[in-house]
Amino acid sequence: DGAPIKQTELMRLKTRPDGSVCLTIDCAKLSDAGKYAVFAKIGNRGVGSMSVVSVTKAPEEEKPQEEEEAPEEEDQQMEFKDKLPKALTVAEGSPLKLVAKIARRGERIPALKWTKNGAPVEESDRVYRESTPNGTVALKIDSALLSDAGNYTLSFKTADGMKSCNVAVQITPKSTIDKPVFIKGLSRMSAEEGKSCRLECKVSGDIETINWFKNGEKISANEHFGFVRDSDGTLALLIDSLKSDDSAEYSVEVMNKSGKADTSAALKVVQKAKEKPIFLEELKPIMSSEGNKLILKAVYKSDLPATVKWMKDGFDLKADHRIQIHEGPDGTVTLTIESALMDDSGKYTVSVINDEGRVRSSGAVTVGSRDDNKPVITEGLIPVTLMAGETGKLTVKASGEPEIRFIKDGQQVIPNDRVHIKGQPYGKTELVFDEVRPEDEGNYIAVAVNDNGEARSSAPVLVNRSPKFEKSLTETTGIDGYPAKLETKVDGRPTPDIKWTKDGQTLRPDGTHLKVYAGDDGIHTLLFDKCSPNDSGTYGAIASNEFGKTETSAPFTVKSKVEDMGPECAPIFIGSLQDVAVNEGQTIDFFAEIKANPIPDIKWYFNGQEIQISDNILMSFDGTRAQLKIIKCEAKQMGEYELKVTNSLGETSSKAKADVIGKSAPKFVQKFTDSEVGLSESLKLVCRVIGFPAPDIQWFCNGDRIEAGIHYTKGESASFLKKLSDCEVREGKTAKFTACVTGSPKPEIKWFRNGVEFDPLSSTTKYGVEYLRNGLIRFEIRSVEASDLGEYRCHAMNALGYDNSIATLKFECKPCLMPSLLSALFGANQRAVTQLLTPELSPISCALSAISLFVALIVLLNAFSSPPFPPQPCDTTLANITEFVFKCTSDSCPSTPPK
Repeated sequence: DGAPIKQTELMRLKTRPDGSVCLTIDCAKLSDAGKYAVFAKIGNRGVGSMSVVSVTKAPEEEKPQEEEEAPEEEDQQMEFKDKLPKALTVAEGSPLKLVAKIARRGERIPALKWTKNGAPVEESDRVYRESTPNGTVALKIDSALLSDAGNYTLSFKTADGMKSCNVAVQITPKSTIDKPVFIKGLSRMSAEEGKSCRLECKVSGDIETINWFKNGEKISANEHFGFVRDSDGTLALLIDSLKSDDSAEYSVEVMNKSGKADTSAALKVVQKAKEKPIFLEELKPIMSSEGNKLILKAVYKSDLPATVKWMKDGFDLKADHRIQIHEGPDGTVTLTIESALMDDSGKYTVSVINDEGRVRSSGAVTVGSRDDNKPVITEGLIPVTLMAGETGKLTVKASGEPEIRFIKDGQQVIPNDRVHIKGQPYGKTELVFDEVRPEDEGNYIAVAVNDNGEARSSAPVLVNRSPKFEKSLTETTGIDGYPAKLETKVDGRPTPDIKWTKDGQTLRPDGTHLKVYAGDDGIHTLLFDKCSPNDSGTYGAIASNEFGKTETSAPFTVKSKVEDMGPECAPIFIGSLQDVAVNEGQTIDFFAEIKANPIPDIKWYFNGQEIQISDNILMSFDGTRAQLKIIKCEAKQMGEYELKVTNSLGETSSKAKADVIGKSAPKFVQKFTDSEVGLSESLKLVCRVIGFPAPDIQWFCNGDRIEAGIHYTKGESASFLKKLSDCEVREGKTAKFTACVTGSPKPEIKWFRNGVEFDPLSSTTKYGVEYLRNGLIRFEIRSVEASDLGEYRCHAMNALGYDNSIATLKFECKPCLMPSLLSALFGANQRAVTQLLTPELSPISCALSAISLFVALIVLLNAFSSPPFPPQPCDTTLANITEFVFKCTSDSCPSTPPK
């Protein structure tokens, strides 16, 4: 009635998700009758809606005894006109509406009852009822939940009894995949007949199915139609060589589990216009020498028949004994002069004419004296830094019509699928890398060569790259109170920064208990001087530079020195120290494999003096492997090194020598001798020079210095400075081989097992291989099995030669107690027999000798008969000989050799 309504407990206002607004009046009164209106205002525009509400007086309450009386006349005629559907399915989050219609007489609305699974339906802000004067009743649920599923019943009471109808409601879970939506639809376009066309759109969301249609009919990919789908959601239809019948309405439909979307647009193919010819490739200026062949070339395109005409300095040219004119079917036209004269210099023009017009292309030709046409580098190579994985190029410009070749680190660059040499206009030549790799880094020389000489230009090329771990952290074990280390190797340019972490937290070494070392070869080491159980955890190394970041991590476990590790034994060396030879400034690296229980103490000695850990001396010991590294060694550190290993059961040691090659003047240890070769044959001169640092090598011919390039190639044949050594190892242990190779260019390494090539990098769990910059090669085979035994060959090869190194891997043959036992038994038997044949001995002595002889015979019979277990080397960890004899002669001998 024109007065604003304020919300109270009995008058509730609500705006629903579907945009509807609702005023609910609980327990209506006669005073609530009147004209109700709702208004909404958007900007300066308002809308409204009005309704008249009538409130009738409630009937008197009936007495209890009258509850069973028949309803009034009008209730007797109430029936369902439209019942609820038998079943209804809606998606989670969608509105749910259950509707039925009741036929009745009079205006009184019957008492309706809604139940779900037999329980009354309670109204709320989300669940409410509706009814209209025409008898339509509804139960509405905003944003259905999975819990709203069930059997719903609508019922009311009549004189004939209860009337009801049911509906089974199912709620389907809301899909986690959004319905696809087109961010950019197809656009109407026109294209010329004969050309290619691309219809493009962009869609968001996960897509399961894509279908393209032409005038409503599905099309498939073929030579004429092609489909494109990019990772950013771009979809495209490619149509090659348009025809008039390609004019159509094109559409694309995308679908997933949540729905589908489509977009369409019309394509109009217009008739190709007739045009005058065009040049696809113009004539280029040419500089040459007299006597050389001249070739002028151009490429044109014409939709109509065309005529080609050549001119020089305004005068027509005709083919003769010196001049050849050729026209190809693809529009290529050439003019060739076999032996150019200086008079052939001038302005050359080629004209192409059709009915629509004429086009011309001109190029200047300069023919100079033969002596004046040596190559000249007019724009040389410049130092450049390329990015790994991207396209890169080097450019040089030269005059004199030379042939351009490129040399990298003394070796000619041979074009392949990734590396190309491309000629460009005006004497430019490019060396193009489709995808730059780290190995493209080096010193490049561009050589311009013609019959009159050559010219050179050089520049360094660097390759920037994101960090990459060439050697990841591996699971490591340390012993409480002993030094330990974690080591990784990373490559990248600029040199990556390394940050160490423990259990995800940044690690800050204190310089005493925990130290960090960074080597020039990319090796980074985290060293514990005396590790403790608190050092256990997961350690990581994060490498980063301006081009990216990468990380590696592995667990580090610290074990107690007194931890039970099986049978006790004195220390023995499974793998002893080996002599090493390094250049001054390189790293001395000693390591040994040890077996001992209890865990032994280790000490390193140099020329009899104990070695202490320092800034450049690193030690580690994990209970089985001891390692000593001396970084950037000096000549004074050449000598004898010793590793002493001690526990409560014994002591042992291993010695090896380190030869540190100090600075020395160059010296030829192999000189080349006079040679005779046939004309046009190749000549190879070989010499060998030593010296440290590595000498700078220069070559001369008849006193004139010569450079590597087209005619000359210099370098060093691949050869092994240190070859592989045979290896004996226990089954299940790790076999390690080391070698050192040299050569220039850098040799390519291949591995063979029993004559069959294999790649150690194919299985990083079985094999480990490391190639250091100083030529050192480390190769290991983990968990050695019988199938791993045999001959291993490392093959090193470069352009100047090759070399091989061969070593054999076999199981270690441990010392056996049997020979010692037999010797002892035979000695005892001899004494026993002598005693038996001596009449002076007492009967007791004779009996003891006989028993000894009898036991010996039993042992021998068991030793030479088939044993109850496969024959294996005796284990030196037996407590004593008596235990061995007892177990070998016992009837209850175990199926495996006793420990």
